[in-house]
Order: sequence, then structure tokens, then C-alpha cells
Amino acid sequence: MSERRWRPSLGILCAGAVAFFCSSVAIGQKQPQTYGGLEVCSRPGDRCGTADKSFDRFELPFRLPKRLKANALYKSVPFYAVVLRENADAPCDGGEYSVAMERFRAGAQTRFPGKRVFADHQ
Repeated sequence: MSERRWRPSLGILCAGAVAFFCSSVAIGQKQPQTYGGLEVCSRPGDRCGTADKSFDRFELPFRLPKRLKANALYKSVPFYAVVLRENADAPCDGGEYSVAMERFRAGAQTRFPGKRVFADHQ
């Protein structure tokens, strides 16, 4: 009876080398600084923009620091929202937004004057 010795295959060696390389690269990358817990401006008249960032009428703004830092992530506090319509196939024919969805959003805003109606066009 012959004894078989286990030999690693080329595929296993390549997979191990790729995993090692990817983990080494991820460890060496600097993660962006994150600022969280920023207050959502839920009323339509609230102004939350800064000199560095102004929110479009279809965006849900949140309070930002007076000075923004380059390559930093800014996150709002968690919030509840009601989805009125979902249309994944809407074209961005208005630049950064869909004209039809913006028309729908603006109409919904008139029905909810005390709360901000926003749209995600991405």
C-alpha cells in the first residue's frame, strides 16, 4: 500500500497569497475620519448648510461643523422616513436628479409642510 502525501495545489497557494496581500494593503490604508451624530434638519425652512456645503432641495440636510475637513465622512443621527415611491429606473435627466421624481417630491412637500420631503437619486 502506497502512502499519499498531501501537497498544496497551486490554487490554494495563490488564494493564500492574494488574501495575505489584500490584508496587508488594508492594514496600511488610512481610514477617513468620521464625524457622526449630526442633527437632521427635518423642517423645510431649516438652513443647515455651511460655506463648504449647501444642500439641494431634494437632499435631507443635517447640521455640519462650520469648517469641513478634507476626506472626512459626516453622518447624521439615525432617523425614520416613510418611503412614498421607489423608482430604480428613473433617469437622471435633470443633472443629479430625475425630473419626474423631483416633481413628485415637490408635490409631496406641499402635503407635508411641517416635514422635509427628500429623494435619493442615486
